[in-house]
Amino acid sequence: MRAPLLLIAALLFAPAFPQFDARLDSLAQDRMASWMKPNGRHKRHNFQFHFRYGAHYRFDGALGQVSKRNTTSLAGHRYKTASVAKTFVAVLALQLVEQGRIGLDSAVAHYLPDALVRPLVRVKGRDLGHTITVRQLLAHTGGLSDYIFDDWRFLLRTQLRPRKAHTPQGHLRNTVRHGMAKRKTAMPGSRFHYSDTGYLLLALVVEQAGGAPLNTQLQERICTPLGLRDTYTDSWDSSYTHMMHQYHGRRDVTEVLHPSVEFGGGAMLSSTADAGPSSMRWPRASSTASAAPWI
Repeated sequence: MRAPLLLIAALLFAPAFPQFDARLDSLAQDRMASWMKPNGRHKRHNFQFHFRYGAHYRFDGALGQVSKRNTTSLAGHRYKTASVAKTFVAVLALQLVEQGRIGLDSAVAHYLPDALVRPLVRVKGRDLGHTITVRQLLAHTGGLSDYIFDDWRFLLRTQLRPRKAHTPQGHLRNTVRHGMAKRKTAMPGSRFHYSDTGYLLLALVVEQAGGAPLNTQLQERICTPLGLRDTYTDSWDSSYTHMMHQYHGRRDVTEVLHPSVEFGGGAMLSSTADAGPSSMRWPRASSTASAAPWI
């Protein structure tokens, strides 16, 4: 308990007394070291920490290994953000809503081929995928299954061939082919079910309505205005030697799935310097603050 109290006390006086910087650095390093201790049987391989206090103090630190082949972990290394990417896709969609290029209550079939979306939800013998709205995709209430975590065959096949590239359209067709349109689906709008399929569709809608690839819009609409230099959609040619590797127990799972597997649901790289402060900067990226209750 003593270390957190000292950290809070130091923060209160840091703006007035810059000499507290060294003490803050020491406390932050101690806290990182305590978090790096093994959790049960599992070793923590790496850890990054980014902290700001006002305009005066900033701390960037890292411990552990970038990967098993690299013994140095440096602050500022990029990492896979997983589902944090959904927040960025949602902002892009809401920006297009604000511009009148997407309607929140418009059916997804208005932007994407009917033949692609109609079979994705089947309830009582009726195909209802074409009735899903953009608002429902944002809120995970489209009645869709999750093409990654609800379909074990999909995960098995993609992990057996991790270097095989995929297309979002291919994911959707496999969802139907594997019978997932009939399992863990529901009437669109009737209930919440967390779905990567929904954000894959939403990213396709963003590309169609925005007239540019997802990463192009990400850079132009969010990253450049906010000064996010380390954030972009993931691809197999991304420099994995300059990013933190992720582990499940002792297994390096960084390259288990091809980046194209996740697309709008999680295929994004960022850094602690970008991903942490970016949540504080959303009003500068989009003025659609009133859209927040709809998500």
